[in-house]
Amino acid sequence: MVNSVFRAAEILNMLSSGRNRITDICRGLGLSKGTTHRLLKTLGQCGFVFQDPMTHQYYLGHLIIKLS
Repeated sequence: MVNSVFRAAEILNMLSSGRNRITDICRGLGLSKGTTHRLLKTLGQCGFVFQDPMTHQYYLGHLIIKLS
């Protein structure tokens, strides 16, 4: 198993269930804020997630809709 891929999949699962704050994601994964932030930024660069600039919460991105 590749940990980063597993963690990314878990983040997507959390976002799909409404856990959109980085602190909630950190707690759910048991990761530091820095590691979680890097994973979210990478997912964002790929189009899997985006961050609302006003609330700083994360949401599923356009690529998820395209893939589904």
